Amino acid sequence: LFWRCVRISTTIPTTEYIPQQLGHVNKDRAFVARGAQVNVYRVSNDGITPDSHVSITVPGGDRGCPFSPRKMMIHDRDHDLLLLHPTNQEKIYRMDMHRGEVVEEWGALSGVNINQTVPITKRAQVEGSSTFLGLSEKGVMTLDPRLPGVDKASLDHSNFYQKNPHFTVGTTTDVGHLAVASETGDLRLYTSGHTHQRSKTLLPGLGDQIIATDTTPDGKWLLATTKEYLLVVPTQMPNGKLGFETRMGKEKPLPRKLQISPQDLALYRIKEVSFTPAYFNTGQDARTIITSTGPFLVTWNFRKVRQNHLNDYSIKTAERTVVADKFVEGVDDKVIVALPHSVKMEKRVVREWKR
Repeated sequence: LFWRCVRISTTIPTTEYIPQQLGHVNKDRAFVARGAQVNVYRVSNDGITPDSHVSITVPGGDRGCPFSPRKMMIHDRDHDLLLLHPTNQEKIYRMDMHRGEVVEEWGALSGVNINQTVPITKRAQVEGSSTFLGLSEKGVMTLDPRLPGVDKASLDHSNFYQKNPHFTVGTTTDVGHLAVASETGDLRLYTSGHTHQRSKTLLPGLGDQIIATDTTPDGKWLLATTKEYLLVVPTQMPNGKLGFETRMGKEKPLPRKLQISPQDLALYRIKEVSFTPAYFNTGQDARTIITSTGPFLVTWNFRKVRQNHLNDYSIKTAERTVVADKFVEGVDDKVIVALPHSVKMEKRVVREWKR
């Protein structure tokens, strides 16, 4: 039995601080989790406006006790929203966005916690795909909701390590190559369709936990976020092959480390850096990297970073602490910014560079 949870409204309550999570941004909609609600916003050239919001409830249990999702992912052309529970970490809850309610709960394998769900390709969320990937501390799983039973992991397309690699997050390219990061900062690169096998390349990190990853659509560049710095890593070798497709061996590149300069830390009175997940702008031409720390939006000129000019960045002050930020799909001059009490669209964040 599944309990209804929909409450449609055009106003978003903002009377108290509730952590927000920016789940997905496409050309015309943004999905934001705020406590036990999912808020849907319409995105246009004029800005962002509330569309509706629905309360998340867990099917069964204590008549569907509301919960704030640990992570969420849009799935199957915006029809579904996949939610990870903050405490019941073995379950994935599928919310039907048309019905406004949680209609199914899935597991991966019995006793396996799920750290993150990942689209099977970078554009699978909008182009449509039944399967998706799941990450646990010890491995990578291909999940197929069409499989019978509650557990949806395809054993033929899953891989677990005997020695725990402590996986944290992952991301995919346009063709489905997968990059997975760990608590120790390592990055493993997997060939599309072969995530059940060992990674092709292991890129050592700098020892700090990676909290988010992104790639350019073609997979030639990786972006990893740690608390105090970003790493940009090229994956293409001189022969044109990618580290996803063949072992890089001695041709493993040195990561490019992006951080705010001591002078700017003093200028903006930033006492502690705590970056939110960083992203490339979407679309085939990656030009910009965006992240934030405290009330500051920070954007790097990716074209300059590729030329090893690592200090070409801009800092812009937001009105409050930025919880999350992502580019509107297909552009690099419009950014959706989630603040503690509101969601807004910033324009022309990356047009004027400091240096």
